[in-house]
Amino acid sequence: MSNGTEETRRWVVPAIVAAALLGGVLVWQATRPAAAPLAEGHAGTPGGKGDEEPRRPASGATGAASGRQPSAPGKKPPPREDEGPAPAEPMIDMPAGEPPEEGAGDDFKESGLPRALFDAKVGMEEYMPSAMRLEGAEAKLGRKLSPEKRDALKAAFEKADEEAAQALAAFRLKELSEEEARRTILDAEGRYLKVVAEAFGSPVEAVKRAFETSLER
Repeated sequence: MSNGTEETRRWVVPAIVAAALLGGVLVWQATRPAAAPLAEGHAGTPGGKGDEEPRRPASGATGAASGRQPSAPGKKPPPREDEGPAPAEPMIDMPAGEPPEEGAGDDFKESGLPRALFDAKVGMEEYMPSAMRLEGAEAKLGRKLSPEKRDALKAAFEKADEEAAQALAAFRLKELSEEEARRTILDAEGRYLKVVAEAFGSPVEAVKRAFETSLER
């Protein structure tokens, strides 16, 4: 009998303890005050509205509240009046090159002519009846030419100049020798100077000196 009692105690005592604990829990839940209902909104997020995120104050409102206007993105604020205009970019002072030397271009070398032919052609150009040379010659010879006579001198010079150009071309083609081409140029010049001398009513030598010094003052 004692063995049965011991076995019964072994099962009864833990059952009584478990029942006591369970009863205490039930009593605590029954006497516990009801919890305040959650505010409307997202589950587990007090103060929310539905599934929407809580609204934040607009940036404009914040700027207005703080007394400042928000600056537009990507734009720099205009400079203040007290700052003055923006500094200008520095100017780069490039030194000017040296002017070309007088006579640097050698016409004689560029012509490819013998010196005698080159000098004969350039010598004829000293008597060209340009406006300045004619005025100087008129002053030297003391006679004023009419417009008709001036035109006649220009036509005579163009004819002589054309003969000189043909002589140089013939020399380049080896149709004339150097001396023959030079003589052709001098003959054309002589015929032109005779026309000039007749227009001024002066000897040829006087006309030549007048033209050669016509640009001198």
